Amino acid sequence: MSITEEREKENKLNEWRPEKKRLSLNWIRLSKSQKNRHFATGDIFYCDLGENIGYEITKSRPVIVLSDSHYNKNGMVIVAPLTKNLFRHKTTYFLKKEKYDFLECDSCVKTSQMRSVASIRMTTKLGKVDSDDLRNIKSRIKILFNF
Repeated sequence: MSITEEREKENKLNEWRPEKKRLSLNWIRLSKSQKNRHFATGDIFYCDLGENIGYEITKSRPVIVLSDSHYNKNGMVIVAPLTKNLFRHKTTYFLKKEKYDFLECDSCVKTSQMRSVASIRMTTKLGKVDSDDLRNIKSRIKILFNF
């Protein structure tokens, strides 16, 4: 890693720190209401993933809810990020803008980047994928874990 890359990463982390602090304090203030938010499997929300390490996907972006509604009542949600980089792999799945007009562009669901996030990170609901696409996304998860 070059000095320039290190400085860029440090700047991004410094920019993320106040937002992470805001989210953390809001969680303390709003934890009860956050646990009562409804997230259904297949919903697509904007989520603030922040600044991360290495190849982890960063920033505010659409994510798809993968966890069950019962799990999501604990204030945590398991999501997979969407990216406009249409990287074809056996663990990715494409969602087309022509089918889902709430998407800004054709998007790639990166099941390999699934993660659990606090519900406070979830902001605007964009829409929901249909059962066929959800089934196909779940099949990519099975491939990822060799089930």
